[in-house]
Amino acid sequence: MIIGLLLVAFFGISLLYRIYLPYGEIFVGGDIKYGSNDAYFYMRLVDGVSHNFPHLTQFDPYFIFPGGNNVVSLPFFHWIIAFFAWIAGLGHPSQHTIDIIGVYLPAIMGALTVVPVFFIGKALFNKWAGVLAAGLIAILPGEFLARSVLGSTDNPVAEVLFTTTALAFLIWAIKKASQNQLTFAHLFQRDWKIILKPLIFSMLAGVFLGFYLTTWQGALIFVFIFLLYLVIQFIINHLNSRSSDYLCIVGFTSLLFALIILLINPMSTDVTIAMVISVLIPPVLYFISRFISGRGLKPYYYPLSLVVIGALSVVIVYFGANNTFDLLLAKFKFVLFPVGSTATTTIEMAPFLMPLWDFATWAAWGNFTTSFFIAPWWLLFGIGAAAICGYLFYINDSSKKGISLLVFLIITLVIMIISTVIQIPNQYSMAEDQIKFIPGFAFISLSIFIYLFVRRGKDQPWYISLLWTIAILIVVSMLMLFTTFSDIRYLAIIPFVILLYILFKNRENDDNPRLFILWSLIIIIIMMVQRRFAYYFAVNAALLSGYLSWQIIRLSGIEKLSKKPEVIPENVHISKTKLKRKALQERRGTKIFLINVILSIIVVFSFVFLPNVSKSIGIASDVTYAISDDWQKALLWMKDNTPDPMGDPETYYQLYDAVPPGDDFKYPESAYGVTAWWDYGYWIIRVAHRIPNTNPSQSPAPIIKVATFFLSNDQANIDKIRTELGSRYIIIDNEIVTSKFSAVLNWAGMNEEDYLPVYYVQQGNQMVPNQVLSAKYYNSLFVRLYNFSGKAVTDVKPLVVTYVENMYRNEFSYRQVIEAKEFTSYQDALDYIATLDPTTKYDIVSSDPFVSPIPLEAVEDYKLIFSSETSSNTTPPAIQIFEYIGDK
Repeated sequence: MIIGLLLVAFFGISLLYRIYLPYGEIFVGGDIKYGSNDAYFYMRLVDGVSHNFPHLTQFDPYFIFPGGNNVVSLPFFHWIIAFFAWIAGLGHPSQHTIDIIGVYLPAIMGALTVVPVFFIGKALFNKWAGVLAAGLIAILPGEFLARSVLGSTDNPVAEVLFTTTALAFLIWAIKKASQNQLTFAHLFQRDWKIILKPLIFSMLAGVFLGFYLTTWQGALIFVFIFLLYLVIQFIINHLNSRSSDYLCIVGFTSLLFALIILLINPMSTDVTIAMVISVLIPPVLYFISRFISGRGLKPYYYPLSLVVIGALSVVIVYFGANNTFDLLLAKFKFVLFPVGSTATTTIEMAPFLMPLWDFATWAAWGNFTTSFFIAPWWLLFGIGAAAICGYLFYINDSSKKGISLLVFLIITLVIMIISTVIQIPNQYSMAEDQIKFIPGFAFISLSIFIYLFVRRGKDQPWYISLLWTIAILIVVSMLMLFTTFSDIRYLAIIPFVILLYILFKNRENDDNPRLFILWSLIIIIIMMVQRRFAYYFAVNAALLSGYLSWQIIRLSGIEKLSKKPEVIPENVHISKTKLKRKALQERRGTKIFLINVILSIIVVFSFVFLPNVSKSIGIASDVTYAISDDWQKALLWMKDNTPDPMGDPETYYQLYDAVPPGDDFKYPESAYGVTAWWDYGYWIIRVAHRIPNTNPSQSPAPIIKVATFFLSNDQANIDKIRTELGSRYIIIDNEIVTSKFSAVLNWAGMNEEDYLPVYYVQQGNQMVPNQVLSAKYYNSLFVRLYNFSGKAVTDVKPLVVTYVENMYRNEFSYRQVIEAKEFTSYQDALDYIATLDPTTKYDIVSSDPFVSPIPLEAVEDYKLIFSSETSSNTTPPAIQIFEYIGDK
């Protein structure tokens, strides 16, 4: 009863974070926003399905102009939204109904994750560890929270819920099947008492795995985790002469049901083929094992035969289905070795410990706090000192274990209070220089969990256990660091193989711990490569931290509180004095254990839970990637004040047939493209019902073309690209000419130094870099349009910088400023340049993006038709829309 109430409370707290805190950021006036960019793409498809349920358009002409895009499938998560919207709207849902369901469902699904987390913790550890894990997942900050708040209508929240639920059912299926010693004989005899629960759990695991497979293109990563576990467990069972019937039944059933769900809503052919192969793997592993055992062959032939068969299978797939092989390999590389402009300009694809492509720990702390790091670093030494004090009390009087533990807990609590008070001004947000690479609760717990595979007995000396745990922790840390840096990522195979070798150690009831450890290690790897995958590790971090938290509370004596008093047999005669003395000792002992338990709970809350509270409030309250008010108003204005590109607004909801390969979709004469940076493409589709020239799908050709168009200063080239794009309107915001300018240069293949040069100025003994803006920057089309509204510029303030080029340690050259002079007219600058020695190097630059150093001609072919209202006296409005008028 109490556990149920706690889970309901955690669910409510989780909803509070995910709905109440971001509410004002999502519901603005009469408008409803979404908290992520991709949400707008999926909700555009949901719009169509909701109006034509259950039919999904096979082609989307609004996806990009020109070209459009064939629609293969809609993620299952968004089918759920469409279904509920269709039901709520009685077959004709309004836009408001669709949006209400669309923004609330992610928060509900994120809060529901506490349920499978609890059941995984209960299966792996015990119910109270599960409760602690469920409480922690409800409030963990970072990627998972940010992607599961109100309006985060993208796939990640569904991915986490579906995978966690699938693994919960899988773990319980394996546990029940192993405990019941399930065999094929039980199936043939229909022994329902033995087979019912394992089969039901396996089927449900497969169903949720299928939901996951139909939600994300990269979902094979979890299939790989399960298959790797099956291979290892089959080998261990074979080498130890254990039956693998239960493993084959659970594995085959789960994967079969996942395949069935996938076939209902297939994402892609390569995933379907991979799943068909996956379904066959458990029976193949089983029959090879039976064949080798039946022939009396040596046990080690089994792993050798699997290696040979695996290698042959790869060769067969490579030559027999080369396209499928290449697609699967490309997905593997995209996860572990992302390259190209997409990988170098998309923040969520940066390594976890290089969140802005330089080594830093703030993102790790922001996602998991003390589950990832022990911070501040002096906490570790403080707790160590507390442990020494407690141990000294124990040595002084070993009969009073409770007192020594009480001393330890009191000192630790004082240290935690001091740490908390110090952090209050910063709302528990650690400065980066405070956080050292001292692994936190989750990694200490994982190391202990792995150590249990090599422990030779429960009576092993404590210092041996400690050394083993530290050694494993170092190996895990090496795995994390090696996968962080792309140049040495291949070295990560060394610590990974070491950890895999440990997992091959046999121990009693090791099936589920082995699966959990494999799951955790692989998620750590993909998270370290790309920071966005931290939303997966939130579940593992909560479970591991919950396990260690429970161990701390357990060691404080909570189990002794529930211990029943010793019953003295009637025939044993003890004096009343001894009975009273014994009762008094028991009461004193109980009081001490009660105090210890209360203190341990406070320590765990302060150390594990409290650092997350305020950080989560900050993250949930600030929906960072929601469309801004300026963009929302600009696109709604465009929807109402520009001609519909398809001739009829209702075509937005229309069903289209797929366009055959090699053919082009025939747009009406009225069709045109809207040119904006790729970040804003999905907003343009869903909010304005217009067709962008590029979008966040990261298709390189359109982005390169738009980037080149924006940077052009040659009229002939501008006209050529505009015609190819079919562009009629340009939308430009402040970020694209400032903070995102480097990304435009990157995609266009331009040298950043030509546009944003850096000069070094001598200040004392230091060379201080200063970035300025060159003439090329101001000559760019989109700078001329946005910064100066397309008007001619004659009032200029050129800054003439003379410099010399020096070398730094023979590694790179840099420009050292000799002199920098600012002038009030361009002619004065030219006159000054004429006086310089012909060998002197110089540049005409400016430090203000809105004050040109050179005269600029007016952009005659474009007219400013909209400016957002949040402009100031010093800078242009946040959003400006220009219309092409060259043909008028």
